Amino acid sequence: MLFAPDIHYHEFQRLFEAFVGIAGPTPWINRYNWVRKQCTRNALLKEYCVEHHSLEIQFERMRGYQSRAGHVPTEIKNSAQYQFFAFVTQFMRVHERLSQKGQNRLRGMLSDGLQDPGKKAY
Repeated sequence: MLFAPDIHYHEFQRLFEAFVGIAGPTPWINRYNWVRKQCTRNALLKEYCVEHHSLEIQFERMRGYQSRAGHVPTEIKNSAQYQFFAFVTQFMRVHERLSQKGQNRLRGMLSDGLQDPGKKAY
């Protein structure tokens, strides 16, 4: 199966909104709050948090931008934004091609990944 690697800005608004609709914004907001809490507890973890939790951070920034401006940004300003755009784009391109059962499984994996690590049942 071929997934086109290119994306146009006019597509990203639709992809982002569909992406948010898969798990809903609440798990992302909760995950971002957990990340922020971990980062503020220990100043030495700030760089680690920014590096390892950039998706959560960028999601919250994108959501904030969209709520203020009514749309997602129309240009990528840094590598963290690029990584977020790339993740959402490829996730949605895979999601769109899956059966309903596959989409449910992918949604479950995303939701599981967004859970507070202290609350996960292994």
